[in-house]
Amino acid sequence: MKLLFPFLFSILFLVSSCFKGEKADLIIHNAQIYSLNLHGDVFEAMAIKNGKIIELGPEREILNKYRGTTLNAEKREIYPGFYDAHAHIFGLAQKKLNCDLTGSRSLSEIISRLERFEAQNGSDFIIGKGWDQSLWSNNELPDNSELNEIFPDKPVVLFRIDGHAVLANNAALQKAGIITAQPVEGGEIIINEEGLLTGILLDNAIDLIRPILPGLSTEKLKEALLESQEELLQYGITNIHEAGISLNDLELLQELEEEGKLKISIYAMLFPNEREMEFAKTTGVLKTDHLHVRSFKIIGDGALGSRGACLTHPYSDAPHTHGFLVQSIREIKAIAEQAKEMGYQLNVHCIGDSTNRSVLNTMNEVIGDSKDLRWRIEHAQIVQPEDIPLFKKGGIIPSVQPTHAVSDMRFVRDRIGEKREKWSYAYRSLLSVNGILALGTDFPVEDVNPFATIEASVNRKNLAGEPLDGYLKDESLTLEQTLRGMTIWAAMAAFEDNEQGSLEPYKDATFTILHNPISEAVSFGNNYAKEVFIKGTSVYRFD
Repeated sequence: MKLLFPFLFSILFLVSSCFKGEKADLIIHNAQIYSLNLHGDVFEAMAIKNGKIIELGPEREILNKYRGTTLNAEKREIYPGFYDAHAHIFGLAQKKLNCDLTGSRSLSEIISRLERFEAQNGSDFIIGKGWDQSLWSNNELPDNSELNEIFPDKPVVLFRIDGHAVLANNAALQKAGIITAQPVEGGEIIINEEGLLTGILLDNAIDLIRPILPGLSTEKLKEALLESQEELLQYGITNIHEAGISLNDLELLQELEEEGKLKISIYAMLFPNEREMEFAKTTGVLKTDHLHVRSFKIIGDGALGSRGACLTHPYSDAPHTHGFLVQSIREIKAIAEQAKEMGYQLNVHCIGDSTNRSVLNTMNEVIGDSKDLRWRIEHAQIVQPEDIPLFKKGGIIPSVQPTHAVSDMRFVRDRIGEKREKWSYAYRSLLSVNGILALGTDFPVEDVNPFATIEASVNRKNLAGEPLDGYLKDESLTLEQTLRGMTIWAAMAAFEDNEQGSLEPYKDATFTILHNPISEAVSFGNNYAKEVFIKGTSVYRFD
């Protein structure tokens, strides 16, 4: 009998050990986990091991089955880490290092900001970014006469918010050798009625002044990139599609990754210049823990705000121009054929209805019978209704930015008239074709805030609640569609949907715990991330 007690005790110990469950690194519980899986399931808890999700389910079931570090989410909503499917983190970093002109209400305000910047920095060359004449009373492109008076000898180059127009003073123009107007294919040097230079350069004409722009130190640029990264994380953004970089930019990102400082994941689109094309040919697809390269970015036309977007009919407020293509269709087709041969994705900036139509037809011609190339139209801003089915033929993905709609609404009708306005920012119609829409912001053209994206997509309003009835409200998306566009559909648009974009077993444990719920919100702007996890590791926390 005495021998029986140790035996029974051993059995009880083994049984109780089994009840403690399987080992997990982290267990999230007491949560509302919006998986955004195929069925849109919502779970109470999930278990994570080695950076991957191993199971989601009811709270009691997960807590009973697994043992490990636990995190009580206090009923907060959890979503897959947000993607920004069209972004410019280098532009955001450079904006932090130059004079910020965002939100300037007049040229006089710009001058004041430049004078403060000069006093604080004492630079020999001033670069500013972010002006937008649609915020001014006259809504017309400025000239450089005031800049010439205030800065007669110091070069000043000011980029419009969309990067498709520059205002340069005479000192900068002369330094660049721009003395008179000259034809520029895919761009324009604007002159006034007297034939004098105004200092405005559009699209490819900007390339004439780029060689004189002073470079930024690598260390300062790295610091600004890391500062930008923290800004993204505070909103729960864990992945971005960097819409156009050089090989030098990629090498800098690789340095940050090697130094262990890169937290977010970047799907980088290379500009198809000679060096970048050679890299793609020899390297093929590049995939590391934080970097993914397998696409080219082409700029098809200019922007609507600066009247560079290429239209089938003239601008309503400038009947002398249709805008222009930045690259010819012949050049775009040649790059498309090379991209297909290399197995690279092709992503083309298309704003105007003419550009969208021409590029869609060209893409479809090159795609042919090929499947799952996932080529993309970036912006797809003005698309005639009869051209929307062109997305279907080659499985082309529209990549759009909802905040553009509620920013551009200030001038869209002036630029293209009421009829064409109704063809614009048609997100619901675009979604109906292939059942996928990738959503981004185009920051720093717009703010990085993804909750502004949700507000613009669902309510078709800006964060000030304007317009009251929503802008072109018939083309709004549902909240679920919007969230999918910021997660799983964006992941699909980057060939990453097998590992990220939704919260499912065997996928990366990359997710955002939100401070405020959005599932039943009426407006969405007042929100931020409470905590952000990337591959099971907490990388940001707001206390």
